[in-house]
Amino acid sequence: MLVGFLGGFVSSTAVFASLSQAKKNITSKSIYSTVVAGIFATIATLIAFLLVIIVVSPSLLQYIIWPVVGAIAVGGVSSWMFMKNNNEQKISITYPNPLDIMAIIKIALLIMGILLFVAITKQFLGLRALPITAFITGLFEIHGMAYAIALLYKDQIITLTVATKLLAIVVFASFVSKFALVWIIAHNRFSVIISLYLTVMLTVASGVYFLLLPG
Repeated sequence: MLVGFLGGFVSSTAVFASLSQAKKNITSKSIYSTVVAGIFATIATLIAFLLVIIVVSPSLLQYIIWPVVGAIAVGGVSSWMFMKNNNEQKISITYPNPLDIMAIIKIALLIMGILLFVAITKQFLGLRALPITAFITGLFEIHGMAYAIALLYKDQIITLTVATKLLAIVVFASFVSKFALVWIIAHNRFSVIISLYLTVMLTVASGVYFLLLPG
């Protein structure tokens, strides 16, 4: 749980890729510990997502915070219930060291690339292309895109409604990439169980989001 959570702050996508590879030839052992690691990596990523928005444009939180908190709560509580099954074989996953200078440089370059990508899209294709940009970027990295969207809203380039929808697209895309990773790499019992967890989290988040969606 702790390894997954800490890894999720760096990159939940990397954690899922590592978990899927580790569980490619899975036995019944360590199944729940692996699932819990994946869920807590997702939770950490969503927390970091909210922190980015808080720092850049706190007013965006009024519509986006509750769907994300709903997903975090459901994922955390449900996976915690299975921790009693964690007296299992240890698992081995790897993730980037957040204190490594090269990792910091790579993250900085990635965020710069996302901002450049968004700026080019806005310049040549207009704001209507931003949903596509948000989805494509969200498949790989949600924090840089959240930062870019929050900046656009802060500078009054996009409205609250548009910003909220773009952030929702980013989060949705991040779940899509996780589904893809576990089924492409592992496609086994681990894939089924982790997909069920992710589906419940995404369903709760979507339900809360549409209830609170501004006009």
